[in-house]
Amino acid sequence: MPLHTSDLSASDVLAHLPNVAKENSESYRTATPFPHCAIQNLFPDTLLEEVVSEFPSQAWTALNNPQYSQQKTISKGVEDFGPATRRLFSLLSSPRFLQFLEELTGVRGLMPDPYLYAAGLHEIKTGGFLALHSDFNHNAHLGIYRRVNVLLYLNKDWRPEYEGALELWDLEMQQSASYLPSWNNTIIHNVTADCIHGFPQKIQCPEHMTRKLAAAWYYTRDIPLDEQAGYDMFDPAFLASPTTRPKNNTLLKLVPPAFVSLWRMLRGANTRGSHKADILRAASRFLPPVLVKALTSKPD
Repeated sequence: MPLHTSDLSASDVLAHLPNVAKENSESYRTATPFPHCAIQNLFPDTLLEEVVSEFPSQAWTALNNPQYSQQKTISKGVEDFGPATRRLFSLLSSPRFLQFLEELTGVRGLMPDPYLYAAGLHEIKTGGFLALHSDFNHNAHLGIYRRVNVLLYLNKDWRPEYEGALELWDLEMQQSASYLPSWNNTIIHNVTADCIHGFPQKIQCPEHMTRKLAAAWYYTRDIPLDEQAGYDMFDPAFLASPTTRPKNNTLLKLVPPAFVSLWRMLRGANTRGSHKADILRAASRFLPPVLVKALTSKPD
């Protein structure tokens, strides 16, 4: 009688992760066009097969825009997940998986989003696409910053001619990488203003197939000032094509990140919400330490 994945503890299922992180951490951090990696067979096939079997029972939200996205749906929330899907996302938010991500990426203090905002199960039908874009970096509900994406693909027998490959581009649209959304292939990548990705070519898979994945975003309480400055200077959002380049890219290279963030924050132009702590964090690059301490210390 085959062993059911529910009979295995998180320690059993994820026991191999420390070795995976050790083997891939260097290549992850030096990858082009930005830090990322593709890892095959990170999770048990039996668990993923159970997750796929639960896809039809989910409640879905359609995300369609004639210019940016077509035929894409996202699961509405964890309350609609089947038992196998709950099991998978429990593993993705477990302490052991978070430790794995930190060792792999070098980003410390990672935490999952229990609400799975814009994450969860994704499904795209034939004819669908997702334009090249950069991701939002701030979760306003939780007040935390998005730093790492995990994309676990759930498509057996996916062929190159079906399109739908995940494309990764740098901000200059000069360097790129591409990965088929094949079965049990996990793409992990950093989230910054210059991490451009998507699958702009329309999917051409048979009608009975769809492009499926499980997606999870990971956050930290704060964000490095230089990365926030990238979002403050410009928000690439959706890009029409690899020839479209964000405005002010040259300026961003010339202006110190601290000046960019401080200028935007003090003017109240940061659409993700300017808070006293953010302003002081940027100002600390210019102010004497004793003054920063005085401004941030709480009264007795």
